[in-house]
Amino acid sequence: MENPSFSRKATAPSITSILKGISDDKALVLFNSIAVSPESERYIPLKEMNLSTKQYYSRVSGLTDAGLIKRHRGKYFLTLLGKVVYDI
Repeated sequence: MENPSFSRKATAPSITSILKGISDDKALVLFNSIAVSPESERYIPLKEMNLSTKQYYSRVSGLTDAGLIKRHRGKYFLTLLGKVVYDI
């Protein structure tokens, strides 16, 4: 008998989820700031973006769920899909 937890396949993010992730102005600013910031300065202050903590993490979660960014060692980076979307 096959274990159902191992049979799950990763699905690619849909175009709808990608567009929904960057449709909000502040989410788009956050996405762009992650894209243009040097790797050593990936931390973006909340006060600079005029977002509450909940708003910030809600937008980060949306970008992560859309497959546009990922977190590694406490810093956010664009995924390959995120780089393609940013270049477009």
